Amino acid sequence: MGEVLSVVTRKYQVTVPLEIRRVLGLRQGDKVAFEADREHGEVRLRRVTSVADATYAIVEPRSAPADPRRLRQQAIEDIAANAVQEGLEPVGD
Repeated sequence: MGEVLSVVTRKYQVTVPLEIRRVLGLRQGDKVAFEADREHGEVRLRRVTSVADATYAIVEPRSAPADPRRLRQQAIEDIAANAVQEGLEPVGD
C-alpha cells in the first residue's frame, strides 16, 4: 500500500482512511497513539490496546465459574443457619 491521503478539517480532525483502519484493525471507539519525529517531520499512528484487552483470556481458569444461583442459595442457607444458631426469629411470612 502506498501513500493514502486525508484532509484536516477546520477543527483539526482527520478521518483515518479505510485502508489504514484495516491495516491497524481499528474499530469505532478504539484508541490510537501518535508518535512524532520532529527531525524528519513525520508522525506514526498506532492502535493502542489496554492491558485488560491485551491479556483477556490468556490464562485458562483452573475451574469453571461458580453458578450464581447456587451461590445465592448457599448464602441464603448460611444466613438461615446463622440465625438459627443465634436464636433469631424469622421475619416475614
